[in-house]
Amino acid sequence: MVFRFLLLLVVLCVGSLQQGLADDGYRLWLKYDQLPDARLRKAWQAQAKGITVENGASPTLQTAAHELQLGLQGLLGRPVSVGASGGKGRIRLQVAADPTLGKEGYKISEQNGGLVVTGPTDAAVLYGCFALLRHVQTGQMPPRRP
Repeated sequence: MVFRFLLLLVVLCVGSLQQGLADDGYRLWLKYDQLPDARLRKAWQAQAKGITVENGASPTLQTAAHELQLGLQGLLGRPVSVGASGGKGRIRLQVAADPTLGKEGYKISEQNGGLVVTGPTDAAVLYGCFALLRHVQTGQMPPRRP
């Protein structure tokens, strides 16, 4: 009887310990753990020193910038700023008409030493930010000019 009680107690303790270590619902989908490959991390750090939002700051673009910042900070293991200045090593988020993209298409390209996530709508730019984070997470190198 005492043995059963102790066994039940151990099972309950181990079960509660595992639950404490489990990811929450947000991290199940958007898990931004640091990249294990130092070479890859360094390449992305050079391309992602900061984030610039162009064409105003709608709530959707602010969300895109925040999610990109959060993801890159976790994946690269260092802070990534969000600000107005552009330039080399920054990621620009830009809403721009492009008939080749369709309504919610996006494009990620390298321009002037930085990356640009372009789409015809705010939502398209948000989708492009998630695609860029997936690109980083799957161990792909930053895009380069041909």
